[in-house]
Amino acid sequence: MMRRSYTALGRAAYALAWPALRLLALRPGEAGASMRERLGYLPAGIPRGAVWIHAASVGEVTALAPFIRELAARRRKRIAISVMTLTGRRRAQALFRVPVVQAPLDAPGPARRWLDRAAPKALIVAETELWPVWLGGAAARCPVIWLNGRISDRSWGAYRLAAPLMRSFLSRFAGLAVISSVDARRVIRLGARPDRVVVTGNLKVDALAPASPPRGFPRGRWIVAGSTRPGEESILLEAYGAVRRRHPDVRLCLAPRHLARVPEVEKLVRAAGFVPARRSTGVIRPHTVLILDTIGELAAVYRLAAVAFVGGTLVPVGGHNVLEPAIAGVPVLFGPHTANVREYAEGLVRAGGGWRVGGAGAMAARLLALLGRPGAARAAGARARRYVRTRQGAARRAVAFLVRGGWV
Repeated sequence: MMRRSYTALGRAAYALAWPALRLLALRPGEAGASMRERLGYLPAGIPRGAVWIHAASVGEVTALAPFIRELAARRRKRIAISVMTLTGRRRAQALFRVPVVQAPLDAPGPARRWLDRAAPKALIVAETELWPVWLGGAAARCPVIWLNGRISDRSWGAYRLAAPLMRSFLSRFAGLAVISSVDARRVIRLGARPDRVVVTGNLKVDALAPASPPRGFPRGRWIVAGSTRPGEESILLEAYGAVRRRHPDVRLCLAPRHLARVPEVEKLVRAAGFVPARRSTGVIRPHTVLILDTIGELAAVYRLAAVAFVGGTLVPVGGHNVLEPAIAGVPVLFGPHTANVREYAEGLVRAGGGWRVGGAGAMAARLLALLGRPGAARAAGARARRYVRTRQGAARRAVAFLVRGGWV
């Protein structure tokens, strides 16, 4: 009943929006072509009977790169890609020499037209891209496989409220390759058949590799705090003040998660008694706190860190990528809020490459312990890197699962 209600609502919303959608589809250029594809009108030349792989946007497309390379090397099937966003489309076109189109709107008409035109041999959907109408229609025609599946703590509550819809939906999947044992238990409780669920690990870990050091960045002993959120910079600056009293040569780099916050972070740095400098200015003097206000450099800057902190963990966000500094061979600190990265945070702690800190005092104590023993800090960074290596191989395991199922 819930599935029929969802489909009926989608049909009604689509009918109401049709005049506006039609006008959008008539626009020239990439934007109009994208909307036509979302309405199910795929362009000429799209192969019928390909293995289709679907990802939402740039991050998911990038994470799929090791999987697609592994699949292409193992099986000579035609591959095509669908995405949700134009930025994801451009990224996929830059990475892969395969057809790339937009996924359909999750309404009966667009989904049916898209499936009629593409006629997929199999449809592999990555991460959280669970669209009941489109994937339900696909499941009646071909195997549908969930790749890199994950159900976060936040999503878990919402999915349980929609348990009847999820049960009728997930039970139709031919295979579910999920990230962790927690995800496996959750999808089975929501209605997936246990014999169709396998834990393959996280494809994003396979995509991790140490970046090249950044150009024009002063050498020295750096504390690099990545992806910081509101409320975290003040704690970091207080801890840094305690560190500077013992180690005046150590410097701090703050990389706010959102660059719109850079002026706010500059004010916090001044209020703490330090001089802020922006990376984009190219002027980095001693005794300044550097604010990383460039895009795409954080992984490279981690290479120069003596110690790293990963944000979204001192405040209840759930945490960002704790493995990015770890693969660079850097000991990693993070706060208590790690729901989004629980497995990896706990794994780093067990491996001796990561530490959980609860506030400025605990952070300062851990920083002083690591900075006071450089050899021990390097050993901890090596343990962090080895831990990441043990978590790689998800692409190989996922492809093997698909081959065993006869879906690719």
